[in-house]
Amino acid sequence: MKPVANGPESQYSAPFKTDSIQFTLGPYDYIEYKYVLDEGAQMQFSWKATAPVMHDFHAERADDPNNVTSFDKSTRQEAHGALTAPFKGIHGWYWENPGGTPITVTLKSSGFYASSIEFRSDKTTVPHELKTP
Repeated sequence: MKPVANGPESQYSAPFKTDSIQFTLGPYDYIEYKYVLDEGAQMQFSWKATAPVMHDFHAERADDPNNVTSFDKSTRQEAHGALTAPFKGIHGWYWENPGGTPITVTLKSSGFYASSIEFRSDKTTVPHELKTP
């Protein structure tokens, strides 16, 4: 559910969650990892790779999955920040290994997300269990 704002404070009907995951990308491999967030829901994140990766931090609207909004698209080795979801949908990252040796990506996040899902380069999807502290 959408958070209820009371000045600078927001109240959520669901508990705060945390997630920590690690991926190994083979040569020229990619993976997407996204969280389901309601409009206004907040998430903090920190990710780091063992070498620079091509990445796209983006979201797809729940009511129009073909409508994709990119927030940060570049090649880098790490990123740290926060997101307030501008709309209801899935929000997360696409990481691609641009080279010939494996790269490991480690992601840690926390926030008011409902669930997470991994989209693999072999076209399979894997839902992930999130922790409630």
